[in-house]
Amino acid sequence: MHRLLILFPLICITLTCGCFGSSDEIQKYSLSGEVTFQGEPVPRGQIRFIPDYNAGNQGPASTVTIVDGRYETRDGYGIVGGAYQVQIEGYEPSQVDDSNLDAPPQPEKPLFANYKTQVEFEKKNSSYDFVVTSN
Repeated sequence: MHRLLILFPLICITLTCGCFGSSDEIQKYSLSGEVTFQGEPVPRGQIRFIPDYNAGNQGPASTVTIVDGRYETRDGYGIVGGAYQVQIEGYEPSQVDDSNLDAPPQPEKPLFANYKTQVEFEKKNSSYDFVVTSN
């Protein structure tokens, strides 16, 4: 019984260190920029940043919103740098009919087909502008 009283706190300390002692958190960098299509800012949309595992890049994917031609990652949700596959979707501005507020919202109309490109990002906070072309 006496040994059990000594071993129990040691086991708890060991488990606690194992659970909370890791410093392997992935370094993420903020990214911002502009998105244009046919020379105009993309009014609304989203960008998916997917690490290119085939190029040896590992890390979490992230999605950011495009508003009035600009995007910016939130703190803690940026990129890890390196090779990425990037997918961009853009939509025309929503047409709101104020005369009939009970009507269901209209689906967003795409500005262009799902645009895909590959980018090599630096491992630092940075800015990158996208010019969407027709696929």
